Amino acid sequence: MALCAAAALAIGVAPTPALLALAASGAFIVYTVDRLRDLERDRHTAPQRSAFVTRFRPWLLTLLTVAAPLALLAGFAAGPRVVVAAALIALLGFYHRRMKQFWLKPLYLSAAWTGVAVGFPAAHDPAAAQGVFPVALLIFATLLANALLSSLCDGEGLAAALGRRRTLFVAAALLVAAALLPLALGAPWTLLPIPAAMSVAVLRFEPGERFGGWVVDGALGVGAALAWLLASAGNAG
Repeated sequence: MALCAAAALAIGVAPTPALLALAASGAFIVYTVDRLRDLERDRHTAPQRSAFVTRFRPWLLTLLTVAAPLALLAGFAAGPRVVVAAALIALLGFYHRRMKQFWLKPLYLSAAWTGVAVGFPAAHDPAAAQGVFPVALLIFATLLANALLSSLCDGEGLAAALGRRRTLFVAAALLVAAALLPLALGAPWTLLPIPAAMSVAVLRFEPGERFGGWVVDGALGVGAALAWLLASAGNAG
């Protein structure tokens, strides 16, 4: 939700409650369904998370019954173009369990999340959207670094093939590119906290499921929230 809000403000589109609700509820639905459907296989790569899902399965199912109608209402309010974009991304998300063992996982995950963060606002108000490409490039490169680090924590996919040292090097290079190239192409500086926060996860990397959940994804959330606050303050000023 924070990533969608920061990207929307960066391209000149108001982050409406409908957009943010759709981003949040849609992500919850896709990931929760994936966790529930693939619980047995996830026990090997994410045993702590799998134990959590098993323990709180009834609560997760209850929350799904809330998130599903919320996503439908939010999509209706956001407009038909956003609904089409969300449907395409959701289709990819529900096939995630069949594709996540392949080395292409970081690429399609990053593309899907970029579609949510940048594609939703651009589809919602295409007349107002400006500078979409550099913003999408910054978000995509940062998300790709995030996906590589997450895969490295789980010891799977492309990160497993590259090994720790090369994966960290590629992630660091992506974050440098995310900070410099989009700015040269016109992306606003308010987005810099996103790759900057992710760089902390690269510099402090430790293998393990807990690091991937709390630090890798946490850094993305903190960076997005800071970018959202900076952009909101700039617009208010």
